[in-house]
Amino acid sequence: MGLKYLFVLILLIGVIFLGIKWIEKFFKKKKSNKKKREEIDSKIDDAFETYSDRLEQLSKDYEDLYSDLIEYKKASEKAIEEMEKYSNKAINICNEIIDFDKTFDEKLKLWSELLNDPANNHKVQKSIEEHIRYDIKLHKDIVRQQNEERISCNKRIRQYLGLK
Repeated sequence: MGLKYLFVLILLIGVIFLGIKWIEKFFKKKKSNKKKREEIDSKIDDAFETYSDRLEQLSKDYEDLYSDLIEYKKASEKAIEEMEKYSNKAINICNEIIDFDKTFDEKLKLWSELLNDPANNHKVQKSIEEHIRYDIKLHKDIVRQQNEERISCNKRIRQYLGLK
């Protein structure tokens, strides 16, 4: 019987020893799980900080782009206003040219009638030469004025758009 007790005692000691080993493994797993959780939590915190920083940077970039867009819109509106002024001036110049052409046609009709009368031939020819010089000068002035307006308008448009 002593051997049975010894065997049971050895078996009991083995079971206790295995129980202690199992408990140690269980606590080691909890400790390693706790470390892993802490690592994961720190990674999540870092990710949130990075996300927050990127979100702030994107917000700043958006505000900068929006302010640039507002400035560009204002410059575009000013340029459009200048283009409208130039357009109106161009229309006025075209109207002057049309009026000039109409008066020139009327003068040609009058001169042709007067030229048909031989008594007025010399006077009419002199008058025609004077009017032609005047009309040529007027036409050159209109073209020069039109070019000056176009150049000044282009300068203003470039200036408003920030190109110069």
